[in-house]
Amino acid sequence: MSPIKWTVLCIQLPLTFRTVFTNFELVSKRVEIWRIFIDTMKKQKWIWEYEEYPNFKYDKDILAPILRDIAYEQGKLKAFMLLYIVFIKLIQPNLI
Repeated sequence: MSPIKWTVLCIQLPLTFRTVFTNFELVSKRVEIWRIFIDTMKKQKWIWEYEEYPNFKYDKDILAPILRDIAYEQGKLKAFMLLYIVFIKLIQPNLI
């Protein structure tokens, strides 16, 4: 084998093994995430399976700040989308 081919092989082989092991680690992590997700889904019930259904009790003091934050984030998203549409219309008026 010529010295050039041997050098290329010596450089590519470790990179190939590193890529294979890195991909294996990513696949292993994904499989573990799926296992956790499936275990969680098995423990969850449908909403009508709860004894309190349909008469749930809510704590307004806990939900109010959460709903306020959600409404705020929705407003930011809506503003971003409107600005994006305006920007696209300025650049390419025929597109929208």
